Amino acid sequence: MRFDRRRFYQVVAVLAAACAYATIVLGGTVRGMDAGLACTDWPLCNGSVVPDLGNPRVAVEYAHRLVAAVTSLSILLTMVLALLWYRAELRLVLLSKVAFGILVAQVVALFALRLPPMGVASPRPIG
Repeated sequence: MRFDRRRFYQVVAVLAAACAYATIVLGGTVRGMDAGLACTDWPLCNGSVVPDLGNPRVAVEYAHRLVAAVTSLSILLTMVLALLWYRAELRLVLLSKVAFGILVAQVVALFALRLPPMGVASPRPIG
C-alpha cells in the first residue's frame, strides 16, 4: 500500500477545522457554565495532569483544554506539511501560515499578556 500524501494532508486539514469548531463550541460551554476558572493553574488543572472530572465545571474546562491542544497540534502539522510537501502551491502554504499565525496571536494575547478569557472575571486587577 502506497502512502498518499495528498489524502493524509486533507485528513489533517479537516481534523484541524473540526477541532477548531469543537474548541469554539466548548469555549462557549465553558463561558455558559462560568467554568473559565475551574482549573486554577496551567498547564496542569488544579495541580494534576488529569483532574477530578466529577465536577462538571472542571470536566468542561479540561475538555476544552484538551481539544484546544489537539487543534493547535493539527494546525501546526497542517502548516509543516504544507511547507514540506506543497511548497510550490502558494495558496496552500499561505493559508496554513495564516491559520498558524492566528493561533500564535491568540496564544500571545491570552498567555503572554495575561489577559483573562472573555467573560471571566480576572483573579487579579488589570492595569
